Amino acid sequence: FEEILKDGDLSADDLAAKADVAPAFLATLAKGKPPLDLKAAQRVGEALDLDVPNFVGSVVEAALRQI
Repeated sequence: FEEILKDGDLSADDLAAKADVAPAFLATLAKGKPPLDLKAAQRVGEALDLDVPNFVGSVVEAALRQI
């Protein structure tokens, strides 16, 4: 996710606004320690024009690995 964020056209703040999530949520995604908020992950995936189910699945997998 961090690579997508670096290579993208949106700043982290712009992406947070477009996805309607807090910048702190994006920071935790970038650190690989996402909170399990599926709706927020869905909005981020949509804002980045990604395959949303695949992106959300990656978020869930990362969250489960932190347990």
